[in-house]
Amino acid sequence: MRDHPDSAQVRRETGLQDECALHESAYFHVTENYVFDAMHDFYEGIVPYEVKLVLKHYVQIGLFDVDFLNRRIHSFAYGITEVKNKPSSNFTLSGLQNALHDHKLKQKSAQMTLLLRALPFLLSDKVPDNDAHMRILLLFSDILSIVFVPKIHAGTLATLPILIREHSAMFKELFPEASFINKHHHVEHYPLFMKKMGPAATIHGCIRYEGKHHDLARHGSVCCNFRNLPKTLARVVQIVQTRYWGDPQVSVWDQIEVHGGEKRVVADLPFCNELVAGFEVNAGDQVFLPNTVEVRGTEYRRNVFVLIRTGMETEDSLPIFGRIVDIFVVHSTSVVLVVNEWTILYFEESLRSYAIHEQGDSVASNRTTLVLTSDLPDYRTMSTWKSFRDGDANIYVCPRTSFF
Repeated sequence: MRDHPDSAQVRRETGLQDECALHESAYFHVTENYVFDAMHDFYEGIVPYEVKLVLKHYVQIGLFDVDFLNRRIHSFAYGITEVKNKPSSNFTLSGLQNALHDHKLKQKSAQMTLLLRALPFLLSDKVPDNDAHMRILLLFSDILSIVFVPKIHAGTLATLPILIREHSAMFKELFPEASFINKHHHVEHYPLFMKKMGPAATIHGCIRYEGKHHDLARHGSVCCNFRNLPKTLARVVQIVQTRYWGDPQVSVWDQIEVHGGEKRVVADLPFCNELVAGFEVNAGDQVFLPNTVEVRGTEYRRNVFVLIRTGMETEDSLPIFGRIVDIFVVHSTSVVLVVNEWTILYFEESLRSYAIHEQGDSVASNRTTLVLTSDLPDYRTMSTWKSFRDGDANIYVCPRTSFF
């Protein structure tokens, strides 16, 4: 830039004054940066914008009113694994009517994540099958299920640009009066970004930073310091870090916290043979049976669901889900889940969910599996949901990402 004949004019027009200091790093150059912040692009950008436009349309044509929507959001059974991210039932008619100018909803990122997945269930008895406006949200859910998958196959990544183009065309058709926002443009580059950098789920962006900031924000709101709040919060961080680093029992990478439970001898357990054969324990050893256990911040408890195998690992290309019926902590370092496999009846396109049904008695069934939490294809737990459709008594599992 300094060698450009019109250097002074270029500086005035572009605002570029000198070389970026970050270019001294061996691994970053501003013109070759392919990393995006998926949380702000999607769950604090495009998702609330498009959800708002779709809900505005439904209210305008009289499918339901805002009070009905708020009641459904408030009363829906999200399940123990999701309830902490329950969306706020704070929609207003004026807010929806202003969707073209105000793209935001008063929901946090985690709430928007859950709302997008739950919306087809919440409106399952109101929105007709194959409704175009619901399809655009389902299509965007498909995009997100690929973007946020922990591991991605090259063939799956190849479908992402196709879905993005289809979504853009549908957005123009359904909302001709609405403008694309800058984050829509970001989405066009996600296939290249993921090809070069890997799944967006492994590039945390601002998610971890905001998670770290959350506890400090809560402390700052109650500490009554009106003079030098940063100093107080910095001291809180120092005390917490000192506690962790000074405790010889704390491991940064393998944190297991148990809540309640009892010790049992392996020989007295119904799965003694499986434990001895597969998990390096003897019949006379003791294992701990917790009520709940947290592994690196993820809570496992009985009667919630986990993914056992992906579609790429099964003959019928369908994932296998199972319900946790028991939990063992072995050698204080490993968590073994006793999981009863459930049969997939079919995939419900309009809900983007699998209808599942239990194989048999959780203890006697030959479909019971013992698996380490570290061997799960997806470490996250899931709850089952039900739709509001007349005559639909099925139980559904709604995955967060693709498992193919």
